[in-house]
Amino acid sequence: MDIAAIPIVDFLKYCKQGAKENGYSWIVCVLCRAGDCRYLYKSIERDWQSLDSITGKSVLVLLAGNEVGKSRINGMNFGEFCVADKWENWMKRYNPFATIIGNSDEITTYLPSERYRILRDYIPEVESNQTDAVNSLRKYFGISEQDIPCLVYSPLYEDELPVQNIVVPFPNGEVDLYSYFKRLFNRITPLVDALPAANEKLKKRIDSTYKQLISLASEDEQCENIMRCVRDKRYLVCNQPIRGLLSSYIDLCNQYKEKNGTDYHVRNTERSELLSKIEDAISSVDFPLIEPTSVNAYVSIGNNNRIKGSTINVVVQAQNDR
Repeated sequence: MDIAAIPIVDFLKYCKQGAKENGYSWIVCVLCRAGDCRYLYKSIERDWQSLDSITGKSVLVLLAGNEVGKSRINGMNFGEFCVADKWENWMKRYNPFATIIGNSDEITTYLPSERYRILRDYIPEVESNQTDAVNSLRKYFGISEQDIPCLVYSPLYEDELPVQNIVVPFPNGEVDLYSYFKRLFNRITPLVDALPAANEKLKKRIDSTYKQLISLASEDEQCENIMRCVRDKRYLVCNQPIRGLLSSYIDLCNQYKEKNGTDYHVRNTERSELLSKIEDAISSVDFPLIEPTSVNAYVSIGNNNRIKGSTINVVVQAQNDR
């Protein structure tokens, strides 16, 4: 087994690459030090399976800041801590302060083929404490210290649209991460489900029509004029079946633009309507807080105490699990 520690930014990059290859739409990093949220790590451990169920295959959640520990790395739950090579499964990389939350399957991607002994040059760069790990990601994302603790959403559809990370700072108090994701996914699940359903079938029709159109146009005497009309999506009076294919291609592209808000073949800076709604929800969903509850506690006074026989009522602020 070739298991090696690497810097947390490199680990994140491999996670992003593997998540995209595995069909995820976003990767969200939880940047939090133990002193920022005292109960966060405990609540995540408690809600592990529930978080996996909620986020599903849409969002991969990476917790940055919680020290993993060598004993857990050497255990069998590699999917929680390691990224594996797609072809050489015995090759795994991890960071001591990064945990993949709720992931039941190992994230795989193409890793460098260097063995651990060659990676020894990396070792001085691997973060030695929680603060260094969070600071490395803070610099990578270009966010300020005052935004930490926070969530950083990184979309994985950069091949189609420009990427802009979404930073969601935690409010003051102890946050309920499970309830937050539940609230968020109640809003965005119908939109996320609609993305592939609305686009894939239409994309295939556009691609098929486009290929037929280009093939026939290349042999036509009006080839240059036809290609300009394809590029500009303009109708043209020309020979059949090119005329019909061109009209169908333009109509299908118009359908796509109407549904997604962007041209199919043009790299456009505009967000699709569905993606815009999803990103608006990510930016606007409030964090539920874990509210402290009052409980009565009674302190028994020993026999040698001067106030023997007295009972003292003490109000203790106890942390509610939910």
